[in-house]
Amino acid sequence: MKFDPLSLHIEKILERSVRDLKLTELEVIGTDSTLAVAMLLTQMSSPELVTRPRLIVVPNAKSAEALEAHLRFFAPSELSISILPAFDVSPYSGLYPNSRLVSERVRWAFNAQSPKPGQIFIAPISALLQRTIPGERLKKAAQSFKVGADLPSQLTKSLNSLGYQSVPIVEDEGTFAIRGGIVDIYSPAHRLPVRIELFGDTIDSLRFFNPETQRSEQTTESFTIIPPREIVFDDDARMRASRRYRENVSGRNVDETEKDSILQSLTQGQLFPGLEFLIGDFYEDVCFPLSHFGKHEIQMWLVNPIDIDREADHLLETLRREYKESVEHPIRPAVTDLFTDLDRMPRDQVVQTLSFSKIEVQDAPHAGSEEGVRVTFPSLEVKLPPTTQVDSFEEILKRIHSWREQGFAVFVAAGTQAQAQRLSALLERGDFHPTTVGETDGSFESWRETQQQSRDLIHIVPRSLRESLRLNEEQIIFLRDEDFFGRKQKRRDYKQKGSLVERTHAMNFGDLKPGDAVVHILHGIGTYEGLKVMPIGGVDAEFITLSYKDGDKLYLPIYRINQIQKYSGPGGERLIDKLGGTQWQKVTGRVRNHLREIASDLLDLYAKRSQVHRPPFPKNDEDFAKFEAAFPYDETDDQLKAVDDIVGDMTNERPMDRLVCGDVGFGKTEVAMRAAFKAVEGKKQVAVLAPTTVLSFQHLETFQKRFKQWPITVRALNRFVSNADA
Repeated sequence: MKFDPLSLHIEKILERSVRDLKLTELEVIGTDSTLAVAMLLTQMSSPELVTRPRLIVVPNAKSAEALEAHLRFFAPSELSISILPAFDVSPYSGLYPNSRLVSERVRWAFNAQSPKPGQIFIAPISALLQRTIPGERLKKAAQSFKVGADLPSQLTKSLNSLGYQSVPIVEDEGTFAIRGGIVDIYSPAHRLPVRIELFGDTIDSLRFFNPETQRSEQTTESFTIIPPREIVFDDDARMRASRRYRENVSGRNVDETEKDSILQSLTQGQLFPGLEFLIGDFYEDVCFPLSHFGKHEIQMWLVNPIDIDREADHLLETLRREYKESVEHPIRPAVTDLFTDLDRMPRDQVVQTLSFSKIEVQDAPHAGSEEGVRVTFPSLEVKLPPTTQVDSFEEILKRIHSWREQGFAVFVAAGTQAQAQRLSALLERGDFHPTTVGETDGSFESWRETQQQSRDLIHIVPRSLRESLRLNEEQIIFLRDEDFFGRKQKRRDYKQKGSLVERTHAMNFGDLKPGDAVVHILHGIGTYEGLKVMPIGGVDAEFITLSYKDGDKLYLPIYRINQIQKYSGPGGERLIDKLGGTQWQKVTGRVRNHLREIASDLLDLYAKRSQVHRPPFPKNDEDFAKFEAAFPYDETDDQLKAVDDIVGDMTNERPMDRLVCGDVGFGKTEVAMRAAFKAVEGKKQVAVLAPTTVLSFQHLETFQKRFKQWPITVRALNRFVSNADA
């Protein structure tokens, strides 16, 4: 998106307060909306307000995610955003934090040590109050390398000392793999792992690669290695941690085996679950995230200070209570070893503070004082009629017409491409001219100017929003697709990567158990015997063990698991192939010939079918768009493709011949219901066949609920229905 910021009235007030009055405390009354804050952060251009790094403090992780989503709505690619996470479990729960979150905390601290002008740092208050790795320790551990430089001769030892783990294939942060002249390292300093190609000990090339596909994406001239954890082992730290841990468990009824195991790991410098909670035992220097900014001056934005204070108090109160109840836990750090309270949080680097509150709750410095100023920001949540009724769309369109007549520019956010298409169809029916914008199609200011020239123009922005917003002074309204179609419910993430062929051949170790028959693409049917660790080039690597006829063994590296599939045909030992034999080639040859015969028959059949014609069903209209939009979940990509293909078949003159396949819970019923709706629109009856009586009742209930708002009758026909009703 081209940077052409919106002209905001509030920015002029804030700029004058900072530049002319030299104020450092600014309080904005009227909104605590993350959408309003994101708009200010991305649209302000005043040097007094945007030159320093900005730390945005929010009450919780949910607010942090919403703020990031709204920042991406206004500026999807330009911004540098870092979110500081808190641990996802309590130190007294007996559970252990996600290693990914630990790496993200280190990345945030590393970025804070050298912030860019205007860079945005986001932190829930719980994460900001949590102790982290000392700044000097992190700087000392960081190592940078460039193309043409030499890697350390003791690279493995150096990485292990930082907390990296050696693996056969690099997929997670804090891991590395060495394969001859190629070294893969996933450092938290970068969003992607780096692949190093060596010429001797010299770095010949550096490439970032996708950890899922293992394919290179872009080259780089340098990369940096930083610790993947907030605890770095050295001799002094190990001795101090061991001593303090002994003092911690002394006199407590702790399981001796667990205690001895933790002490042994601390003494030997080995990683173990829950190590992150012992950060207070390792470092004498007490450091919190804000301290990593060092001498850099920052601007702090407090979004909803009331909730921030409440969350901070609740956090410490909960931790103190859990500490008292966890006397028998082997890992039980003092609360003050991990967290501080809000009043004691270091703020030496903060030179300006902006607070955003919806209501005024206490006295603040008056405008023109030496300390601060209070500014009113009149933003309003948009209230639209509920979308449970079909006719509510007309009411929404009337409301938008009214706003446009008053001179408001209206932007509508569409979370998915399908929603953007439905919104476009709906707005066209309301006599609007909707246009879906791309990332390079100008800016919000230019879009607002074009809307001022044409009253029927509406911009659809293909990004999601978590809330709606109305700015009266700027005459701007931001709407969500949910305001039109209702809130989508969250469900399991069935996102699948790769093509259909790649997903068909995909397998994980949860699909296999020793004794299962598997098919190798080159060597045929063998028996899976589990995983085996063997040293290769001085590095331990895991291999999949397959046994074949006459006791032959095949050791397959686990990163080549895509070469095998679980066998699903009839069983029997006689099916096992001989490694290096010709039987598997003969079988694949016969199958290949048989498939050619089937393909020939199908070609004849479809040549005849192509000559058959029938009246096509009507094209998609407003009613079909409304029916689609009433689906209470976000569709998967496969669902959308299946629906598009089916609609394409039904609106064609040739009869449809299509089979939709998918596992349980992947949304096949919704695809069928949309096809049924399309058929009813074409004045046809629809029969849904079910294999059992119970399933027929389940489908009846599902169809009746989905078609409830439409003049469509759904009935059952099974052995429990009387002859008269039938």
